[in-house]
Amino acid sequence: MEFVILNKFELEKIYISDVNIELLNCYKVIKEKVQELINELKVFEDEFLVKRNGRRVYFFG
Repeated sequence: MEFVILNKFELEKIYISDVNIELLNCYKVIKEKVQELINELKVFEDEFLVKRNGRRVYFFG
């Protein structure tokens, strides 16, 4: 993942922090388990596209 700060400064390490634990978890999954995430999203996409009239219900649960 590239951030603008990496282009402006020569840094050895960068730490990302946030109070939103779900956002941090998202970063971690993208970094460590991106293929599993892609596979899961593909399942959701396939189910969502089939439910043409029920997409809003599917999306909001």
